[in-house]
Amino acid sequence: MNWAPFPYFRIALVFCAGIFVQEYFAVNGNFAPILVGLLIISWLLYERIAQNIALKPIISGIFILTVVFLTGMIRTQLAASRLDQSIISGDTYKYISGTIIEHLKSQNTIRFQIRSSMLVNDSMQIPVDNQLIISFKINDSIAQRYKRGDIIYIKTKLKNVKRNTNPDAFDYSKYLKYKGILQMGFVLPGDHHLIKSGGLHFFQQLASSSAYYAEKVIHQYIHDEQAISIAEALLIGKKINIRPEVYKSYADTGAVHVLSVSGMHVAIFIAIFIYLFGLWKSHNLTIGIIKVSCLLIIVWFYVFLTGMSPSVFRAGMMVSFYILGKELFRKASTYNILSITAILMLMYDPYYLFQVSFQLSFISLLSILYFQPIIEKWWYPDNKILKFTWTMVNVSLAAQILIFPFSIYIFHQMPLSFALSSILAIPLVSVVIYLGTLMIILSSLPPVAQFLGWIIEYCIVIMNAGIEWISYLPGSVIQNLYISDLVLFLLIISISLWILWNETMVKYALPLAAFALLTSVSIVTLNKIKASGQKGIVIYDLFDIDAVDVVSGRTVYRYVPEGFNDLRMEFASTNFLLKHRIQNIDSLQYYYVEWSDYSFLIWNDHLYNRLLFKEQSPDILYIPANTRLSPEIIFNYVCSDKIILSPNMRRKYKTKWLNLQAELNIRIHDIKEDGAFIHFIR
Repeated sequence: MNWAPFPYFRIALVFCAGIFVQEYFAVNGNFAPILVGLLIISWLLYERIAQNIALKPIISGIFILTVVFLTGMIRTQLAASRLDQSIISGDTYKYISGTIIEHLKSQNTIRFQIRSSMLVNDSMQIPVDNQLIISFKINDSIAQRYKRGDIIYIKTKLKNVKRNTNPDAFDYSKYLKYKGILQMGFVLPGDHHLIKSGGLHFFQQLASSSAYYAEKVIHQYIHDEQAISIAEALLIGKKINIRPEVYKSYADTGAVHVLSVSGMHVAIFIAIFIYLFGLWKSHNLTIGIIKVSCLLIIVWFYVFLTGMSPSVFRAGMMVSFYILGKELFRKASTYNILSITAILMLMYDPYYLFQVSFQLSFISLLSILYFQPIIEKWWYPDNKILKFTWTMVNVSLAAQILIFPFSIYIFHQMPLSFALSSILAIPLVSVVIYLGTLMIILSSLPPVAQFLGWIIEYCIVIMNAGIEWISYLPGSVIQNLYISDLVLFLLIISISLWILWNETMVKYALPLAAFALLTSVSIVTLNKIKASGQKGIVIYDLFDIDAVDVVSGRTVYRYVPEGFNDLRMEFASTNFLLKHRIQNIDSLQYYYVEWSDYSFLIWNDHLYNRLLFKEQSPDILYIPANTRLSPEIIFNYVCSDKIILSPNMRRKYKTKWLNLQAELNIRIHDIKEDGAFIHFIR
């Protein structure tokens, strides 16, 4: 493959590699000066060795890419250092003032993301700059009135976001870290008040005011509740009011991306203006600058209209660089434009690389850029309707080729009806975006705005009904899929080798691509076979709940409180169950489980004097939070070398067990401190 036309694509890949290596292999902070020294030495060696004309291209490329790689590492190291320094230390109550950045979705609390600006400590005001997640009681009437841009004063105990230790569960702490958040707090009624509104800087305040006005217009001229929630998502990027069942229908049909304002929405909005300005043919530089300036103003008008959330801001940057590259540098490769955009955004915040929205945006664009021209050649329909339909289908197919491994890896499902849902959703979303923007602009003309609102509502109702119908089609989605890191890597290698073969016709590339694909399928099949004979125990780390899964083959026997039904358990266990190919979940009927050479006992105070618990010597003994008998009494009945303590155990009672640890030479696993307990019998 000829890399020469895509220098920035190579640089972007190496820069991302530097960020990845620094994040996952964590070079010590004191190593930064050495890295800087390596940068300087690399440059000096480059200048010296490059005198040899024969080696100049190779040596130059190696050292430039080395410099880029080290730059990615250093930039990530600086970001991590700044994030660590932003932590507000201490476990006492803190008095903090900060600005509300975003209203977050939460079932049981009112939750905001705030940027703190001042810490009051012993009558001293200490400037701070970090981001926090702050929660209020759901019925707190004052908190209910808070909105984006309000500066509030709160009293709270801050705690670091706890890492999720449950096996294979989504790590919320890492998700927040990549958004620049390490701490969170809960505020009681009466421990907070509004200082003033309008705490954002000028452009953010303008964007927030625009979004707030747009939201009022949407509620004024659209009446169906589901249509309002979808219109808010499409026009101002507000998704918190979308009902779960509606969101699931979009997810199951592969159309969920239309609900998140992204590069696609900005591109849809600007497409008609690019077409109209394209009719103005001129090679004059001044005219070109005027056209680009107008297009950029239109792009950022839409970004401001949607409230300038981080994802929309990134999309605006992406589309802006594309317009600049294509209009002012017509011969510039789209790959290079996309790569420059990625490099600049990652220089600003290297943690963008680990955000799913950033990953999927760039991966889908790369997939469309490469595969869409190939797929488009499969058929050349003459009919305009068929041509439009085929365009929707081949764009959707092209996007899915690189996306599907990540879709399985992240979301554990593969929607097969994505082409059908795209044919329905994308045209209707385009209508909603254009007419919705027009409705907001013309809101001072009620008859016009009311008519536009009626059309928008009708389009959304049709789209929702169509998406729901598609989601019920047999085989519309393959669910409950799981692939490991290795399988994801093999699938990416397989696709990359196919691209290499398609570009160069190198003989070895196609067999290697097939081998990588076959290996990935073999690994998945082998894991399914192994699952039939698996035996193990998982004790989850959940607040206020004792939850145990006993794994036997592809069935889990679950111990939870009677009548318990909580989404937290599903959140904690779903990925683990998928990974181990669990098909059935039954209640654990017995407190004692024994395999041929291994045993497990869940202690129960009410059964301690029964024959069941007498003279037992389980390999693992679990002490639930509701246990009241002293460790000495329990050890009169059972004896075990491995004791697991509930994460919700009372502190005084836990201390008794910890004191007994040294005395009896037993091993104790405290779930609250040591994390979830996982043990499989080989």
